[in-house]
Amino acid sequence: MLIQTQAELKRLITQAGVTTLASAVISATDLVTDYYQAQPESYFDLASLTKVLGTMPLLLQAIEAGHLTWSTPVQTILPQVASSQVTIKDLANHTSGIEGYIPNRDQLPAKDLKRAILQLPIIAENVGKVVHYSDSNYLWLGWVLETLYQATIQTLIMQRVLTEQHWHELTFAPEPALCIPTADRQGQVYRGIVHDPKGRVLGAEAGSAGLFGTLAGVVGAVQWWLKHLSGSLMTQLPGVGLRSAGWKLMPAADGHLVATHTGFTGTWLMLDPTRQQALVVLTNRVYPSGQNDEFLDLRDQIMATFLNEVAK
Repeated sequence: MLIQTQAELKRLITQAGVTTLASAVISATDLVTDYYQAQPESYFDLASLTKVLGTMPLLLQAIEAGHLTWSTPVQTILPQVASSQVTIKDLANHTSGIEGYIPNRDQLPAKDLKRAILQLPIIAENVGKVVHYSDSNYLWLGWVLETLYQATIQTLIMQRVLTEQHWHELTFAPEPALCIPTADRQGQVYRGIVHDPKGRVLGAEAGSAGLFGTLAGVVGAVQWWLKHLSGSLMTQLPGVGLRSAGWKLMPAADGHLVATHTGFTGTWLMLDPTRQQALVVLTNRVYPSGQNDEFLDLRDQIMATFLNEVAK
């Protein structure tokens, strides 16, 4: 099962200097896991996988319950937003047109950072037409859901997603001793500390990062997604490229679509609902200094191998 993909994962250790790796290859009938310098109980900082493992499932609940639609204007819920064009679907697909840079972003307290993010400019001609991946989209989505349910986004995810789905090995509050380190900042080792700067500042109000998980925890969520990624959630958006409902879509060698998502800390997911196969890779590629470009190059190569193998 995906033998070449499994073999190439070893190169992350031998060629990209990855110090910790946990991986899983999933099919409808089998599960193959592998660990390097990690244990089944090890928790990884999942970074932007938070978007699809936490915020997006909660959003789908809200839409199914009729609290929102994909076409709901964000401004009707967050009046601070300057544009009436941007919809929930635009945030989910990173086609909101949100642009801009916040000076001294990492030095701002949470309240000021939230205000600044909500006031970021929107390029009107890009709304619904141009994909620009940005954490701001999922921060806004989180705040939409906070307004609806009157609780912080991370509390909502814990109560309405992780607990309800029994994803007990996904959490925003891991035991530091069980966490794989992601940084060493002048002697301060990040274990159970969110690596993402905005996530650290915003804390429980961040829907873009902050989730930690074991390999088994992520596998459980991926198996749920394999059952739910269908229909409109896997439909290519006309004129916007390969993007849909939180996921980047990549064509396999035979043309069918595979959903993918990456995390800055060295995590990534590839889900093939057509063949009911998936790849989960968890690393701490940013440890200790935050730089590892060799990893990114190898990741792209391994993703290409997966796309070839699932077409066979």
